[in-house]
Amino acid sequence: DRSRKGRLLCLLGLVGSALALSTPWLSAYSLFFDFLSHFTLHYVIAAVAFLIGYFMPRARVLAASLIIGAGIAAIAWWPQYVSQHPAAPIALKQGERQLRLMTFNTWLGNKDWQAVTAEIRRHDPDVVTLIEFGKEKRKTFDALKKDYPHSVHCIEKIFCHMAIISKYPLYDVETRNIWKGPAYIRARLGKNFGRTYIYGLHSTRPPFVRSQIVQLQAMAKRLHSVPGHKIVMGDFNSTPYARLLSQFARHNALKRITYLPTWPANWGPFPQLAIDHVFLSSDMRALNKAWIGQSAGSDHYPTIVDVAIKVSP
Repeated sequence: DRSRKGRLLCLLGLVGSALALSTPWLSAYSLFFDFLSHFTLHYVIAAVAFLIGYFMPRARVLAASLIIGAGIAAIAWWPQYVSQHPAAPIALKQGERQLRLMTFNTWLGNKDWQAVTAEIRRHDPDVVTLIEFGKEKRKTFDALKKDYPHSVHCIEKIFCHMAIISKYPLYDVETRNIWKGPAYIRARLGKNFGRTYIYGLHSTRPPFVRSQIVQLQAMAKRLHSVPGHKIVMGDFNSTPYARLLSQFARHNALKRITYLPTWPANWGPFPQLAIDHVFLSSDMRALNKAWIGQSAGSDHYPTIVDVAIKVSP
């Protein structure tokens, strides 16, 4: 009857969700599973929903479907809530300097440079990496010149389209767009921050997982040759559940301090995947939990966080 059929469907859904939860471990054997692992949080929600539905006296499939819908909505609500209810920041220690970071994939299809400019001003970061920042948004540099007198970019280069703007001087600039690794832009902050390098990067996207692994391995090798503090941020097109990010962090002794979903932003306030990240070298620390801003016409939300850098006398 209908009740028995609903229980069977919930059981099959529960088994399927449980198998899907194994994808982070199975990714060691196949890159296909690494791609599927991005949705681990969704699999957890589905498993809970089908488990509850299985034990419901009636309307089992409907109950499971409603719980899954509510869970997906909760994923979208979570970063908004965290960003609107920030925790008290951690105090600086002796010898540390504070730096507010922002990384924002502004989307090449987004022509609203005024909205992007206003969003940067609203959060008042010290350093910003701008990804998918094309020539059509060049006016942002002039509009922010007073607050951000220092900027470097590769917006003229094909497959690069990135920029770093800063309140502090930038030195040792380097950009790479067509090589084995991802497109990136690099600059060193002034002497007040010791030897601190800022990297903005943009990895290729799924389902090209093999290319992503090759790119991040090449980037990891390049970072090894750079001394001093390192801040690496941008659009990794990978979530914390995939082995891509864990391998990248481990090979460079970096720690990821971001976790909130930032994509997609062009379907309303409904982000589902955390793919924009900030990594710090081990001699740095986050002073608060990262938060997201407004999309400003992009398909990503910007990520902002305050960090402490230990500066030698």
